[in-house]
Amino acid sequence: MVQNQNSINFHKQLFQYSCIPMSVELLLKLLERVPYDYFELQTEWGNKRSGHYRNFDGKIIAGVQFKIQFDVSRNDDFPIEELFRTIEDELKNGKYVIISLLLNGGWYSCVVYDQLSNGEFRAVTRGRDKNEIENVCEIVRNMKGTDILTYTIL
Repeated sequence: MVQNQNSINFHKQLFQYSCIPMSVELLLKLLERVPYDYFELQTEWGNKRSGHYRNFDGKIIAGVQFKIQFDVSRNDDFPIEELFRTIEDELKNGKYVIISLLLNGGWYSCVVYDQLSNGEFRAVTRGRDKNEIENVCEIVRNMKGTDILTYTIL
């Protein structure tokens, strides 16, 4: 679904703990709402460790309003299938989804941009490592859930 691969290729995370605003900036770049050299959200955030997707819930940035979903406890009762349906619906509507994933012992904020033929989701992050992730569902199942940011273009 990525129409402009340069948005991904040239994006980067500026600080060790700025993955949340990094993913919001990447999404805005994929939507062509901000230029390639836009890093204002990360610059403002700095190296804040106490951030959460709630920091962006309801915020409007470059004509895009963000909404946190599935901000509930990760456990055996987490509505994983509902989460996957939500991501699938967003992708079918030509949208991206920001998701929090536990990878290699650390938290990463990623942008889901595709669904593979096997039902898995493909995501990208430009954090500590520039990763392409093709097993989002498997990771989320192992985590027993996660939260996401969706958006509406105003």
